[in-house]
Amino acid sequence: RPGYDWSRAGISLVFILVGVPVFHALEDSFDFVNSLYFCVITLSTVGLGDLVPSLNASSFTFWVFYFVFGLGMIGQMIGSFSDMLSAASANDEKNQELHAILTSDFHQVVASNQKSKDVSKSVDHELNEATSLREAAATEMVQLQLRDTDQDI
Repeated sequence: RPGYDWSRAGISLVFILVGVPVFHALEDSFDFVNSLYFCVITLSTVGLGDLVPSLNASSFTFWVFYFVFGLGMIGQMIGSFSDMLSAASANDEKNQELHAILTSDFHQVVASNQKSKDVSKSVDHELNEATSLREAAATEMVQLQLRDTDQDI
């Protein structure tokens, strides 16, 4: 079933969490919270500039590789999240189409049911008229027979 690839989010989260202790160890001025803050701000490309790593060779080298690979991972995570939203939107459109079809079918059934009721009323009316005519004809025959009987006497 299509959906969000949670493994990409997990890998990105692990990548952020791996950077935190490394930056904490490489940067004397970064405590644990500042290291986490720096990793998140850097990989989200916000880069406020309030925390800057030192320019010593080991810290700068790790920072460059971390930033380049981290951007790729975050990009994949955002792309996967975008795919999930697109799939959800497509499912919503399919659900709306299905709802429209079912609603249309329901309205057709209701209209057909109404037509059936109208036909039933019409048939009942015709039957009532036929019954009334039959009763009138029977009454007329009885009256004619009584007249014939009276004339014979």
